[in-house]
Amino acid sequence: MAAYSKFKEASMLKKVALLFVCLWVPFTQAAPQFKENVNYEVLQPVVSAQPEVMEYFSFFCPHCYRFEPVMEELQKQLPQGVTFKQTPVAFIGGDMGAELQRAYAASLLLNVKESVSATLFRQIHEERKQPGSRADIRTVFVKAGIDGAVFDKTIESTTVTDMVAEYNQNTRINKIDAVPMVIVNKKYRVKTEGINSAEEYFQLINFLAKKRN
Repeated sequence: MAAYSKFKEASMLKKVALLFVCLWVPFTQAAPQFKENVNYEVLQPVVSAQPEVMEYFSFFCPHCYRFEPVMEELQKQLPQGVTFKQTPVAFIGGDMGAELQRAYAASLLLNVKESVSATLFRQIHEERKQPGSRADIRTVFVKAGIDGAVFDKTIESTTVTDMVAEYNQNTRINKIDAVPMVIVNKKYRVKTEGINSAEEYFQLINFLAKKRN
């Protein structure tokens, strides 16, 4: 699957930049009225059993890297009982896109997701050092305190393979062709075109998280 077009890339970059700048503006706006096909799209008729927010992302995506502070703040704004999850996509980064899917899954199993994700984002987008092999990824895990042999076993495990299969299935089902992309309750795709602030973005996510029909 190809990455998004130059138009979508420029549009997404502007939107991410706006949300990042507005993240630190005091929350003063009145709650807006959100509309289907304007602020969100309905993907399927049935919502998830439990409220959830799913971000689709890639470590290679600069917009995803810039979006991280917004996602971190979003998790603080979510109502109790709403789960935040992430799905790494494989369509950016060539063969290493799939490798970083496995790395993300392994980091969850080994409880080093925060450390590994921060290091990968920093290396790729600040230090301009993209991982070119599994050995490079292994080094990141070792620096996070994981024994190399444990990493080797985990990243090749059936559990990781199953997790990656689920990532790819969800990406296909939801027709994800650009990142970052947020899906709420496995039903609502968030549209950012009409969003003018981080506050409004959080309000939209919370509105959809509570929406059960």
